[in-house]
This record gives sequence, C-alpha cells and structure tokens, in this order.
Amino acid sequence: MRVSAPIDFSATEVAEYIFSPDVVSTWLGSQSRIRTRLYSSASLMQVDLNQDKKPEEGKVVSLLWPARGGNPIPAGTYQITISIPKYHRCSQVTIRISSRPSGGCRIRIEQDLIPVMIVKSYALLWQKILNNVQHLLLEAHNEFRRDRQAVILVHGIGEQRPGHMLREFMHNIFSKDTGEIYYIKPDYVSSLFEMRMATVPRGNSLRPATDVYELYWAHLIRDTTLPQVCSWLLRLIFSKKSSIPETLRNLVDLTRITFIAVFFLILIPIFFNIPAIAIGVGGCVLFIFTTALPVVLKGFGDYYLVNYAGDGARYLEPRAYNISRRQEIREAGVKLINALHEKDRYSRIIVYGHSLGSVIAYDILSLAWARRSRIHKSTVSKATPHISSRKIMALENLLDRIRSKRVEIDLNKVQEAQHKAWLEYRRNGFNWLISDFVTAGSPLAHAQWLFNLDAENTFNDLVIERTFPTCPPQAESGSMLATNLHPRSVFTFTHSFKDMNSENGKKRLSVQIPHHGGLFAITRWTNLFFPCSRSGLRGDPIGGPLSSVFGSWIKDISLVQASRTFAHSLYVKRSVEPRAVQNLRMALRLDRSLAYYASSSKPVD
Repeated sequence: MRVSAPIDFSATEVAEYIFSPDVVSTWLGSQSRIRTRLYSSASLMQVDLNQDKKPEEGKVVSLLWPARGGNPIPAGTYQITISIPKYHRCSQVTIRISSRPSGGCRIRIEQDLIPVMIVKSYALLWQKILNNVQHLLLEAHNEFRRDRQAVILVHGIGEQRPGHMLREFMHNIFSKDTGEIYYIKPDYVSSLFEMRMATVPRGNSLRPATDVYELYWAHLIRDTTLPQVCSWLLRLIFSKKSSIPETLRNLVDLTRITFIAVFFLILIPIFFNIPAIAIGVGGCVLFIFTTALPVVLKGFGDYYLVNYAGDGARYLEPRAYNISRRQEIREAGVKLINALHEKDRYSRIIVYGHSLGSVIAYDILSLAWARRSRIHKSTVSKATPHISSRKIMALENLLDRIRSKRVEIDLNKVQEAQHKAWLEYRRNGFNWLISDFVTAGSPLAHAQWLFNLDAENTFNDLVIERTFPTCPPQAESGSMLATNLHPRSVFTFTHSFKDMNSENGKKRLSVQIPHHGGLFAITRWTNLFFPCSRSGLRGDPIGGPLSSVFGSWIKDISLVQASRTFAHSLYVKRSVEPRAVQNLRMALRLDRSLAYYASSSKPVD
C-alpha cells in the first residue's frame, strides 16, 4: 500500500519540520513518536479495528538521512523505515521525502504486509496523515508570512553620531549583492528626533521581516572631567594582580613601572646631593616636561581619555556623581524594550551590544527582565490550555546532570533546550520576546577586574546574590533526587495566574518560571571575540571569552583574526573581516526554518 502527495516546500525544510520531536504528534497522532536515529524505538497510529487507542510499537531499521550521516542517497532525499511486529511478521512503514525537478518535494508513505480486508482503511489513514502534513506546512508558512522580528543595537564608547552604528551594521550584515534590500526609515519609537530605524523585507528567504533599532546613549554621558578618568584608571592599575586579566597584566605592569619611575625621578633631586650641572639639566628637563605636559594632556586627554575612556569611567563606576548618568542610559534602554513589547508587532527580539554597549545591553536586559518576567497576558485565553513547565524543567534537569558530571556540556543542545523553554514560556502567555543576546568585544570578560568596587562587595558576591545574572542562572538546592539522593539544582519558582477560560476567571493555573536572576535560562547568550596576544597589540584586548565569568552556557566564538591591527572595531567590517561578519550573522539567527513555527501546533488524532 502506497500513498503520496506533492508539497510546495523543499525536502530539507519538510524533513526538519515534520520530524522535529515537538511536531511528530501533530501529524501522526498524539501518542505517536519517531526519532531520526537508527534502531531507536517508534510508535505509530494504527487502524482502529477493536476501539484500541494504543499505537503500534516498532523501531527504526533503516535511515537515509543526510543530516544524520546516513547512507549515500540522492541529494535532497530523506527516508526512514520503521519495522512493526504484526501478524506474526514484521510490517515495514517507509516515509520518503524527495525533491522534485519542478520545485518543492514529494512525500511518500508505503506500508507492506497489510491484510487485504483493511488495505483501504490503512490507505485512508495514511492519506489523512498526508493531509495533516500539508495543513501544518501551510499553517506554518502563513504564520511565517505574518511574522516580524526586531533587532536592538547598542553602540560602544566614543563620540558616536546618531545612526552611525545602524548604517554600518546594515551595510555589512545585509548584503545588497545577494538581493537583501533594506530601507532606512524614521524611528517612531525613540524620543530622539535624530534617530532612524531600518527595515529588511522578508524577500524569498526564510528570514521574517526584520526591523533594526539603535539605542543611542552617547549624548547622555557629558561633562566628564580628566580627574574622574584618571581616578578610575589608577584604581584599575593598582588593583590586586589576581583580579587583572592575564592578557592585560603585561600592559598594566608596564604602566605601573612607568608611573613609579616618573615619580622617583621627581623625588631624587629633592632628597639627594646632585651636582649643580645635573640639577640644571634636570631643571630644564622638568620645566619642559611640566610645560609640555598640560598641552599633551589637553589634546590627548580631551580626545581619547575623556571621550573614550571617560565613557567607561562614568558608566562602570557606580559613584554618586555617576548614578544619574547610569540611570538615564538604563531608562532609555528599558523604555525601548518596553515599547517594542507593547507594540504587539514582534514575535521575537534580538539584542546586540558592542564594546561598552554590551555592558549597557546586559544591564537593561537584567532590569527589563526583573520587571517584565511575571507579566502575563491574562486576556489571551488561547495560551491557557497549553500551560506546561516541561521544557523549563528539562533545562533544570540538564543543569543538574551537567553539575553532577553525568553528561558533558554540548552548547548547541543547551541553546536548543533554552530556545524550547523560551517558546514554552511565550506559549504560556508571558510577555518576554527577547530570545537572543549577542555580544562582541565585550568588557564583561574583565568583570572581576572592572566590577570589584571594594573588599566587601566583590563581583563574585554580587553574582551569588543574583545582582549579576549568569548563564545558566544561579541555582539553589531543591528536592532530593530518588536515584542518587543528591539535591536537585533549581532556578525556578511556582507562579500562578487566572485561567481566563474558566467561569468568571476564578480558576487559577500555576507554572514554573525563572527567578529574578534567571534571564539567561530562556534567553540564549552568544559572545564573539578576537583572541588577544600577551602583548595586547594583536587581537582585541577589550573583549574576551565570557563563559568562565558569567557561566558555562554562554557560547563563546573565537574569531580568527586576519588583520594584525587593533581588532576591537572589526566585528562588522565585511571588507576587513568577512568571517567575523558571517559569524555575527549566524549568532543573530536572523533566518529561521519552518520547524520554528511548528511547536505552536496542537496534536491530532
């Protein structure tokens, strides 16, 4: 018995869609299960002859799957065969998805060893299943056509001009050579009349329509003085050696030696008997030095120290005279995030921060999460029947297995699990759209050096108390596991809300959600950096890996530097570092597959 149907999507898209674990039950039946793994167990629907709802049990005996490294087959062809013990023999069900020369693909289902009297019933069953596949694909495609996503850019230090980062980002990330057209438009979300946003139409790819916004904050840090910058730099230079990053220790040591040498050169003529000629020469040198120094400091200090290092000094130092500046920047960022959420136009938001902008982005995400994480769209009654905590609980179980050394960290699987938990969180009715956080050249790599304000409030202490969210979140001991009797790691709590489907909304539903520092349980964090040499002259001395500081679930991507120059500003320079731009685009995950939309479908029987 064989049935088939044409599909207007590529074979790869269809295979990824219908065989993803969350989708199989939506077209095969609620109790069906298939994994694209050789010799794995499988469950399939059967013709209901005796009112028996139990599915048929079998296993995968043949797998021709390019993505799984299966046997060689024609390009664009996927095939899986399941053997089911039946009628004292083994009946085999083969599902084949193959590309068509005219475009799209054809899906074919074949089953052998079916008694003649029920062949028609099985043909109707499999035809119904094919109709389910076509319906799901059409539903996912329509959802994709309606979908829209947003990207928030946060620029780094320096006298940035409004829109500079936006235009540079658009020019390098989206290539007009490949037909990716974008339009610069007025930004009606920002309160600054100077700002613009960009829109990229969906085109023919599986990238939804994308709007790009820039969080501009350079105008909010003004009136920085040279003493403020020098005070901050001296605190860093003369901090404990253990807190200084290894890549910067040589540079810091050289600065210390230079500073001490100049200090002693000034003191030697005062405390020791020096010949008159030497005093004269020294006096001339000192006069020239003291005369030229203000001029040098005026030019160098005003342009580089004040305009560049000054941004770090004012934002990273939570002193009384800096708090108002930090507050204004963070308020602007949180307002932008809230505005994009409240527009009810986007299904997903990605945040990208470069240099000091990554620190600002990290802060505004943490603050926005603390205020938005419990906001539930109680008026959306469609979400309540799907209330579930399975995906977020699976994340906790994964963290527990990793910490107990029972499994190794696979960041691809971790981020896949995080994304499923985010989708579940959204389906449960919680209004948190930020799925990905991407950083490049981030000073957060040196957080233990930059954020250690005093001996009583170290960075590590603030991490433990969840002031600084980590990835994975800081967990606490929960219930004991019966298998090995060790405390289970948990980072969620039970949150209840009204069920709008119940009579008068009196019934309450409960679900597990991450705590106030659990942002990066469901928001993936990817970090890009150029490795820095010991001298600090090659690579990016400002950025670096973050997983050792903010958690092992951060996906650090080390970029191979082709240029020998200071690489801190090369993350979006396609003409200089095309591989860096390619990695950044992959980290943003702008493109999607149809499988992304499948998890919202309901199982069918």
